[in-house]
Amino acid sequence: MDDFTTFVERTAKLLNDEVELTIREGSRSDFPGEPRDAADAFVSSLGFTPIGDGWLDLDKDAAEPSSHLANILKRDLVGHNLDWLSASDAKACAEEFYSLFKHGKVTRLANRIGNGWNPITSSTIEAAFVSMDDSRIALFLVEAED
Repeated sequence: MDDFTTFVERTAKLLNDEVELTIREGSRSDFPGEPRDAADAFVSSLGFTPIGDGWLDLDKDAAEPSSHLANILKRDLVGHNLDWLSASDAKACAEEFYSLFKHGKVTRLANRIGNGWNPITSSTIEAAFVSMDDSRIALFLVEAED
């Protein structure tokens, strides 16, 4: 089993059906071009809506890029009164996702920082993270309905 498949299985088990979760990968060579264009082409290939300049570059944010994903994984997106993962489990999961990208230049994008987002689904609330390096591109999507 490869590292990505192992990560997906571990993450699905960790979240234990608490959330609608989509984690998919592709070959970066199938989605060439600038990162936002590649992210749009990749999410479109999965049936989601492209958002162009709506992708936020996490590497240009002052915070550690994995902290955005970790924050999403800690709390229920809808009511914010349920904990999904402990802070340490959320941080470990986010760091493991980003550790899968280590071949050349790594880019980390998100459709959400804080309370605002640019939707790629029709869900009430979502958070989408696309990461890519020279060989791999992947989506980590969390969706919820209120």
